[in-house]
Amino acid sequence: LRQNPTHPEGNLMMGTTKMSLGKWDDAKKYLEIAVRKDQKNPDPKSRLAVTLIKLGDMDGAMKQRADLEKMSKDCKGKCRNAEWIAAGLAMVDGAMPPKQP
Repeated sequence: LRQNPTHPEGNLMMGTTKMSLGKWDDAKKYLEIAVRKDQKNPDPKSRLAVTLIKLGDMDGAMKQRADLEKMSKDCKGKCRNAEWIAAGLAMVDGAMPPKQP
């Protein structure tokens, strides 16, 4: 990242590392770059959505989830990222707080 601070894979890896450490604000910074630089990759979108949920930004998380839903609809389960899209949606849904009665 020192040589190329906007490298999508480097930012995804750093964001994922920050997530595992519970450093949600730092994770957000890296994952936003990864999403912006590689908009067709579902992995950074799902990880950013989870990070936003942890930070209490449900609107931002729902935007990322909606992007994943659109990717899923366009893919129809047949594109090379189909499994990643489905796994990303499941990750986001699993991170959602319980619905209030």
